[in-house]
Amino acid sequence: MKMVKVILNEGKVIHVYGSALIEVLKGSISIYGKRVKAYEKILLYKYRSYPLVALEESVINLVLPEESYIKEAKDQAIYEWMSTAEEIIKGTHTAIVVVGGVDSGKSSFITLLSNKLIERGFKIAIIDSDIGQADIGPPGFISLGTPEKQIIWLRELKPLSMRFIGDIRPQYYVDKIIREVLNLKNLALHELKTSIVLINTDGWISDPQAIVYKYKFIEAVEPTALVVLGADLKGLFKHFEKMGMKVFELPSPLHAKQRDRDERRKLRSERYASFLKEAPLRKYKLSEVMIDGFQLLQGVDVNSTVYSETGVNVVYASINADTLNIVVQQSISEVEVDKVKKVLGVSKARIYYLGFEKGLYVALTDDKDIDHPGLVDEIDFLNKVIAIYTYFDGRPKVIKFSKIKLSRDYFDQLVE
Repeated sequence: MKMVKVILNEGKVIHVYGSALIEVLKGSISIYGKRVKAYEKILLYKYRSYPLVALEESVINLVLPEESYIKEAKDQAIYEWMSTAEEIIKGTHTAIVVVGGVDSGKSSFITLLSNKLIERGFKIAIIDSDIGQADIGPPGFISLGTPEKQIIWLRELKPLSMRFIGDIRPQYYVDKIIREVLNLKNLALHELKTSIVLINTDGWISDPQAIVYKYKFIEAVEPTALVVLGADLKGLFKHFEKMGMKVFELPSPLHAKQRDRDERRKLRSERYASFLKEAPLRKYKLSEVMIDGFQLLQGVDVNSTVYSETGVNVVYASINADTLNIVVQQSISEVEVDKVKKVLGVSKARIYYLGFEKGLYVALTDDKDIDHPGLVDEIDFLNKVIAIYTYFDGRPKVIKFSKIKLSRDYFDQLVE
């Protein structure tokens, strides 16, 4: 650990990279719009960079781990951000969408804007639609939070409502993402009676298909203001001004923290763990809950037929359309599979090995259509019971399966 004391003149900015303990000894500073006054301390999180703006002549003390460091800011991005935030607040806006590429500063700008709005007394909601690098909810979910105090990272918010997408790749779920964002927007404005909704988007924007998706997203959500981050997107969204939207084009900070793939996986792992670690194991009868997104359990149970008609011993079998799904304890020969297919009159087969289900990432839907994360431990095919680690303590209407499987350390892999 190292300790650094810094004196900042009014308006001066330094950037902190990585975790740090900040203590203001004199004056006051702003971190993404959050005011930190003399004798206050604040902990900065790992994997991010933070602009410290002196609101007056200030003296700060920083305790930094070896991997963290500070730099004097040499670009004007943070000043443009603050100016734009003030302009947005002065306007008449009900919904603001922020778009930009990976690590362009989307969540940071939303943090800044939300802090400025809270300081002015606005009641706001934030929708996080970045299913890959989710901040408010866990990965694979679209989440809504309602900050009541200033924050420095969206991860400080607790999700008030969540909608399960079941993947970390937005390109395969465009319509579903848009539909759920609209549901949460309506919830925020009409049921929660918030003044303004801030909507964060994912960083998928580097190819024409992604731009088409973002256009479709914006047209459906109908924000009153659109914030576009990054010089590479300049001019691409100006067309929306013809629809009456106010479009703000802003630079990404030169000092923005660029995360590599391993850091992104680690961030996702931490996010899964924060919603699942030490969750109690709960059991549900498959006969009492609807299954979504998993054809093995959505098919017609033909387990007894398989053995009686073919003599082939399987743990479980079902038919879904023209596909035979079978669970086996050990390897099954191609001859046996073909025999079962012929008797049941199907042309395709999918084989699962007992225990395959451990670590499958799911959501449990309550009677208010809010989705809650869960992790499958076991499916008892004999007694038709599924065991899931989850903090949700009610009776689910639906159990939704995903394309994600988690390891013991909550690192994800995609499965089909």
